[in-house]
Amino acid sequence: MTTATPMLGTEIELVDGPIGLPDHCKYSLVVGSREGFYWLQSLDEPTLGFVLVDPFPRFEGYTVDIGSAAQAELGPFDRSELLVLTVVTLGGCETEPVGTNLRGPIVFNLRTRRAKQLVVSDPDVELHAVFDPFSEIAAAV
Repeated sequence: MTTATPMLGTEIELVDGPIGLPDHCKYSLVVGSREGFYWLQSLDEPTLGFVLVDPFPRFEGYTVDIGSAAQAELGPFDRSELLVLTVVTLGGCETEPVGTNLRGPIVFNLRTRRAKQLVVSDPDVELHAVFDPFSEIAAAV
């Protein structure tokens, strides 16, 4: 999947809200200070935000199937206008590693400014896929 360039400061409609929060549909997508990281900030609830990550460089072979229903909700697009990100998850305590939810990717249509969180039902896809968010720093030193 091609990584598109997000539009900063632009309102994004998250169709049906994130899973479990259907009433929170207006967000701003901001590029993080580290490559491949983003911040999804609710415009309705200032205390609600999510750290997102581009999963493709971190998880070889990861794919996302955007079904026809989701495509219709996202509106017209060219593949180059899509951005697929996953929600960063923390373990239950400070000793558990950082991960990302590969079963709940969020697909952004940057043309229509609409996004949709998908549900991947494949049990082989990880709910908390562990990765090292600092590995890029270590590699650059």
